[in-house]
Amino acid sequence: MNQSWKPSHPLTGYFIAVYITNLCIFFGFTDLVPPTGLADSLFLAALCITYPLIYMMPVVLFAQLWTKIQKRLPLPERTRQLTSTLVQGFCVTLSGLLTVLLVADIKLFELYGFHINAFVINLLLTPGGIESLGSSRSSLLMAGAGVAAIMAFHVVLFTLTRTHQHRVRLSRWWVRSAVLMFLLLMLGERVAYGMADMTQDRTILKAAGAVPLYNHVTFRSLGKRLGIEPVSREDFSVELSEQALTYPLSPLQEADSPPSPNIIWLVSESMRRDQLSPAFMPNTWRESSHGWRYMNHYSGGNGTRQGLFSLFYGLHGSYWDSFLRERRSPLFMDLLQARGYDMQLFTSASFTYPEFDQTLFANVPPSRLHQFDSTSPWQRDRENTTQIIDFIRHRDDAKPFMVFMFFESTHARYDFPPESAIHKPYLEDLNYTTMTRESLAQHSDELLNRYRNAAHFIDTQLGRIYTALDEENLWDNTIVMMTGDHGEEFLENGFWGHNSGFSEHQLRTPMVMWIPGEQPAVFDSMTSHTDVVATLMPRMGITSPLADYTQGEPMDSTSRRDYIVASDWAGLCYLGADYKFTMPLNSSLDLVNELFTATDQPVDEVVPFLASRRETLQGILASARTFTEGSVGSDRQP
Repeated sequence: MNQSWKPSHPLTGYFIAVYITNLCIFFGFTDLVPPTGLADSLFLAALCITYPLIYMMPVVLFAQLWTKIQKRLPLPERTRQLTSTLVQGFCVTLSGLLTVLLVADIKLFELYGFHINAFVINLLLTPGGIESLGSSRSSLLMAGAGVAAIMAFHVVLFTLTRTHQHRVRLSRWWVRSAVLMFLLLMLGERVAYGMADMTQDRTILKAAGAVPLYNHVTFRSLGKRLGIEPVSREDFSVELSEQALTYPLSPLQEADSPPSPNIIWLVSESMRRDQLSPAFMPNTWRESSHGWRYMNHYSGGNGTRQGLFSLFYGLHGSYWDSFLRERRSPLFMDLLQARGYDMQLFTSASFTYPEFDQTLFANVPPSRLHQFDSTSPWQRDRENTTQIIDFIRHRDDAKPFMVFMFFESTHARYDFPPESAIHKPYLEDLNYTTMTRESLAQHSDELLNRYRNAAHFIDTQLGRIYTALDEENLWDNTIVMMTGDHGEEFLENGFWGHNSGFSEHQLRTPMVMWIPGEQPAVFDSMTSHTDVVATLMPRMGITSPLADYTQGEPMDSTSRRDYIVASDWAGLCYLGADYKFTMPLNSSLDLVNELFTATDQPVDEVVPFLASRRETLQGILASARTFTEGSVGSDRQP
């Protein structure tokens, strides 16, 4: 009996080589979630060994299936060879792309703390998404070269293995042992995760989060039948309704002869709270002494989509999908249009990513949406500012006007002209392909200086607008607001940028408002982007109850609120004076309830917190469905 095994399929040796390659890449994830003990070390090792093959299985099965089908088809030899070549080329291409995705995912997880997900896919597929990354030319060239190198490596790998795999001879005992070992590891890691879920072993649960597309397997019901009582778990999440919007809850009511002041909203991408200071933004800091300055202000989300949504709608960002689906514009914008405002809306990014042309500005004529796609972000910011000032100077005095401007220079790569480089030394270039967490940590001060220079440049453009308002005597009849869409993190909690968590640095933004007739004030109480509509609409003669159209509260109140709510692409976050608590949307298994202190330190024991905040958390979940039919939220208790 022949006791040796040799590869029979032309792709067998190649698939083995690809598995070994991806196995080496996969162990990089263990550096990003370092194990704390023997149990999670073994668990991570099992994941690293099994998942590279699990990802490859569709391609492997396709190759095997085509081979069996081809043998049954009466094809001419020439056609058979051609189809075999095409199928092999297809498999090599897919395998190469798999390696590209793994390398990209590990880079993404290292820098931002999340895997390729719905948010990333939306960014790649939506017009303007790629441009929003702000990648430098060197980054794009190196990324392209990296992809080409990986694909070329796979071609070489295929060529070598196809030529030499006939030399491979393995004992069938070893082959069977390897298959058995793989199956045992795959079964073992699933049992380990299921047991961790039953015992609420957060080290194992967290380690599983390091693996992209991890298949969560739980067996609480089976455990109970076997006499194993699982640790009590209370998961707070909400299933979002896909029913029609009920927005507002009742038709808006207006006072007789309501006021229609001019409106200017100035929003800067990724502008975090600590930039509003005499050192970084002297013009805005100086002017803020004449208005309302908020010292403890939060965006409604950790990304542009949720941040600006909460600002214009006064609602939690979890409603984004519902409003996008119905192309429903904000009541605030509808009100301005009904009153004949001359609207001039500018962006140095794009109105299509995120899809603001289908949400915030869905009913605004395209002729009023201005964006400059050429040149660098700082040049676009300066050109837009010039256009705004020209409009202010040549406006129709018979109409109230609304100006919106979205500055882009403070978005990574943090762009600015040479004369704004007042903080040195600064990082000369941001190359995404070569960045690692370690390299960012080594150059964190230089990276932060680059960001500060960009913020300073935006302040010079804001100063130009403030001067134009002075010269046109507009402060007495114009509501002006300056803020950021969200904040920006520079490894204070281990990650860079935004969209990765609800940290203080990713959520807190500057907020200054100038409202005619109001005395200057500094507010220390917690405020949110959702409060802006609640502050302005009553001042514009809307007499309806706030709860009919917003989830915010007036920002001129001196009373201290207990909490606010922020959101991201897949979760809501309770933000209180002492704690932060995250709650997934739509039962996302990749997101779990997590508790942090107000200063972003993780807290393992959640029972005392839940005991004191249960009613509040249930209210937040219910609020995620207030403006859809059948507005009921609930917590899940497995």
